[in-house]
Amino acid sequence: MEYGYHHSPSNRPIAGIEEAAQQVLYIPGDKTSDVQELRGAGIVTVEERWGKGPHVSGNRSAAYPTVTDMRNFIHVQFIEDVMDEAILHFLDEWKDRNANPASLEKVEDRINAYGLSKTVGKDPALYDFRFSFDRKKTTPASIADGWLYWRQDYAPVGLMERLTVERSINIDLIRNALGLATTTDPQVA
Repeated sequence: MEYGYHHSPSNRPIAGIEEAAQQVLYIPGDKTSDVQELRGAGIVTVEERWGKGPHVSGNRSAAYPTVTDMRNFIHVQFIEDVMDEAILHFLDEWKDRNANPASLEKVEDRINAYGLSKTVGKDPALYDFRFSFDRKKTTPASIADGWLYWRQDYAPVGLMERLTVERSINIDLIRNALGLATTTDPQVA
């Protein structure tokens, strides 16, 4: 909770333990090391950081790799839980109230303001958020039965799980560093 519900628990130190019950090999950049194989199977494990102690390793649910949408990330599940609870508690005060255009707009406006508040600042939980009354799914018959439908669309902030660096030697950087001429004329070179 030090970082917030919208952060992956992975790559965080584990306080209060000396070592994992089962030793697993962690080699940065080696996808065949034990830790990387376990992460690839959706298993959260522990990696030992040279002199830094044990750290949580893995940020996907056990549904991975069968389920590959964003919901398999643990932090996305946390975001969904917090957002769903907040919206459900807010909607409680609107139960059994009249379903008139002003009320529907007020619900939309307030929930959108809440959702959009999670998209700003230096550490947002969402890229974007929209909450709206579903005018297609809600029918006169459903309204007569007291049942209204709403739609929530959002995009949780992703994370940097796999980082790839491509490298190349660029000899033009030699020219820049030494202040050499930039012409490609062979007589000048």
